[in-house]
Amino acid sequence: MPNDATGENIILTGFMGTGKSTVGRIVADILDYDFLDTDSVVESRYGTVSEIFAEHGESGFRELEHKVAMDLADRTGLVIATGGGLMLNPDNVAVLSASGRVFCLVADPEEIYRRLANSRKERPLIQVENPRERINELLAERQERYDQFPQIETDGRTQEEVADEIARRMTEPPLDGLGEVQTAPGLPGTAGGPGEVAEAVGEKIRQVKEKFTKPKK
Repeated sequence: MPNDATGENIILTGFMGTGKSTVGRIVADILDYDFLDTDSVVESRYGTVSEIFAEHGESGFRELEHKVAMDLADRTGLVIATGGGLMLNPDNVAVLSASGRVFCLVADPEEIYRRLANSRKERPLIQVENPRERINELLAERQERYDQFPQIETDGRTQEEVADEIARRMTEPPLDGLGEVQTAPGLPGTAGGPGEVAEAVGEKIRQVKEKFTKPKK
């Protein structure tokens, strides 16, 4: 199923360490979309996240994030992995939600801590004496805003399984954070009815799974 130029975007939000970037790349592969990570776009334009935080603080970083969000909202056919704080800004929510569908990846705080402890990526917001405590504090602060989006559980699942769920949800009517059906169409720009779309996505998922599981020679 080729990427249609009018296809709505897929926006992934959620706390750091929930797998947005890795899952996003797999979703993009399944649906033949382009993939972008907002942190990477910020860094390509303005310098590393750590440098921006050191020089301009979190508020300066959030301003640059907003500029990136505005730019990406004008494009179509994207899977966008957002930084953990980008969709806390109502202005970013408004522009990106208008361009596509938002999914929030979630994980248990202890699982997030474990993943981040094994990550090489610098995380300025948890560069503190007690990162586990800081993770819990930030999650509590952000919970209400994350809850407004459809939730995708990542605990105890492979990244491919999480990506499969997102791809399949794109063939169904969109849900809000409470699981209620929204009125917007599920996959604009795709020919055929819901059954044909689901069948095409299912076939693409099988192809991608084969690529990821094929033994290396």
